[in-house]
Amino acid sequence: MANETKAAEVTVESLQQELANKSAELAEAQQIIDGQAQTIAEQQELLDKLQASPSKVPTFTLGKKIYEVHAPSFQVGKETYTVEALLKDRTLQKELVQKGVGFINEKVEE
Repeated sequence: MANETKAAEVTVESLQQELANKSAELAEAQQIIDGQAQTIAEQQELLDKLQASPSKVPTFTLGKKIYEVHAPSFQVGKETYTVEALLKDRTLQKELVQKGVGFINEKVEE
């Protein structure tokens, strides 16, 4: 009978230890979830700001089409140009559009 009581105590103690371990694991998991929720909230806030005021991409009009310039500077031959220089130079605009350079895209109306 004494052995049965001792076996029951060991089982209760082991169950209490297991419960403590599971509680610690649950607390750790909750901490991870809370961190993820904070990251999601921060990313959503950033996304909302970007959607409210999208970045300005320099554009120019050639004919009836509007083109966006996706490079702060670029090279044509051995000459380096800035976007500001491109926006002032109609001949260069025509040349680059005709060449189909990758950093100038026709603007798509939304």
